Amino acid sequence: MPTAASAAPGVPAAAVTAPAEPPDRTAMLKKALLTKADMPPGYEMLDTDFYEPLMREMFGQAGTTGDPCAMADALSDVSASPMAMPIQSGELIKTIEPAKTIEPVKTVDPVKTGPAPQDEPEAPAGPPTAMAIFDHADEGSMAMEVLSAIGEKPAAAAIAQLRTMLKDCPEIDMDGAELTVRALDWQQRLGDEAIAVEIVVRAKFAGIDVTMRAKAVQVAYRDVALTVGLMGAEDPADKRLKRIARTAVRKLVTSEGVSTK
Repeated sequence: MPTAASAAPGVPAAAVTAPAEPPDRTAMLKKALLTKADMPPGYEMLDTDFYEPLMREMFGQAGTTGDPCAMADALSDVSASPMAMPIQSGELIKTIEPAKTIEPVKTVDPVKTGPAPQDEPEAPAGPPTAMAIFDHADEGSMAMEVLSAIGEKPAAAAIAQLRTMLKDCPEIDMDGAELTVRALDWQQRLGDEAIAVEIVVRAKFAGIDVTMRAKAVQVAYRDVALTVGLMGAEDPADKRLKRIARTAVRKLVTSEGVSTK
């Protein structure tokens, strides 16, 4: 007689399926990103190969706890939330330095004997993150979007930190630069929670006063933090930011790139 585990005569045995692998969140977030077709006329999509490692490192080190006003004297340390992206763009300009004279090669010391150095532990990987960057050559401006699955509480905390900055430290003097943050006049319900701000960075570069302007919308939707920003020397248009932000949120909400818990 057939055992309980065997199939009855003429009936095929049930196939044993392996446990499903967890979804690739990064790939899912990339599908939810804005594309050239979603943008206003004039924008071209840039290759993010250079920017993506920088963003992954920043998100991996960023936190959403502590005092957002207690910042070090450098723009590169303003990374308490994904909203740091528009601010960091100003730091990229400041870090460009004239070429330095190459010094003569120093003599290499003899190899020292002794126990081999222990491997340093690898830094923890950052949350799944995807980004898109667009350039408007005629205007000399840029637009960007960042999606990061940092978790529901951290996504909400990023917005809370921005509100703290607006209330307690809207103007910050840093090393060779002045940062000003203010809330935009329009504030709309996007995702679960959202806030729209203007960021102005004034700095000196090679003795020339440089002003970088950015307007951005920070959105928390389930476990994803969404940032949309417009950057340029001229004042970005609120109307354009509204359109891009609404499109970005609509695309994220209708995608499979967010938590369904």
